[in-house]
Amino acid sequence: MSLYDEYLKKFQEINDYTHNPLIGSINLHLIEAVEIKSSHDPFLKEITKKLYDFLSKLRIDGYREWIEVYTIYSEAELYLKLSGKIAIEHIKEEQGQKTPDFKVTIRKKEYGIELKSVSFADAFVNYREVLAEGLEKKIEIEDQIANGETLIVTEQSIAPYTRKQPGNSKSQIINSLINKIEQNLKQDQFKFIEPTILLINLSQLGTASSTDNSIKPFFLSTHIHNKKVIANGELWHTAFGTAGNTIWKEPMGYNDDIFDRKQEKDGILVSYPWIRGLIFYSQKHSSKQDNFLGLYRSDDLDVYPLLENICNYINDDKNSLV
Repeated sequence: MSLYDEYLKKFQEINDYTHNPLIGSINLHLIEAVEIKSSHDPFLKEITKKLYDFLSKLRIDGYREWIEVYTIYSEAELYLKLSGKIAIEHIKEEQGQKTPDFKVTIRKKEYGIELKSVSFADAFVNYREVLAEGLEKKIEIEDQIANGETLIVTEQSIAPYTRKQPGNSKSQIINSLINKIEQNLKQDQFKFIEPTILLINLSQLGTASSTDNSIKPFFLSTHIHNKKVIANGELWHTAFGTAGNTIWKEPMGYNDDIFDRKQEKDGILVSYPWIRGLIFYSQKHSSKQDNFLGLYRSDDLDVYPLLENICNYINDDKNSLV
């Protein structure tokens, strides 16, 4: 059985019972592309084998295994997307040596890219609750069908940044992202090739602001009363914000306050000087357009060519490039 068929089989098995937010984040066409290209790409061949081995053994409630599948898939996803933009090579792990995931060559200069895929808030508990809720919704649908309903309506949601709090505030998003990104950062991985940047896959989460606004320190947003108000870009503050800053958000309703809570921690590029830049990857859900959003320190000019070759939008700590 092919990887494509194995994934489709697993998807259908799970979908018969419930909704799995992780498997829903995996693109079936990309799985097919990985398998096709694996015949002449050693890295994708290795990825194909890993994915097949994991998928063939997975249980519906095997959250940690699904996280592993998604992490492996994410490597292949970003590798394929970046290979259409730049010359990229996967760095094979060697015992005792800490390396970034990828090496990129631009005009004979080498750059490192370390990939980090972030999942939704309180991932394990949130995941189990979504599975349970998905099962309830399936039962609800069956009941509606049994009662002769011709229009079947059901609703399910997952809070990406803060569990059980829909309409997440900007400060919650910023604080949650910083906490997620900080997990398991290893300085040696960023010293093997200099400069090395951190690529963060936000496919499961998305961004709250429009793509270019998310990498601005502030921007004008249209209030519900059709007035302009100042709001903060969550990704810029994830990179460059400082603890104690008051975050401004877009109001969700007539009585919603534009003042949010304070940022709890310094941003990633403030706290970790050895991370030379950040690229956030996400997709516009309406168009499926890939968005690579780059942020770097204005005095780190040697990293700019890498961001320029990858990103749709770039900004720096001085807000000089948007």
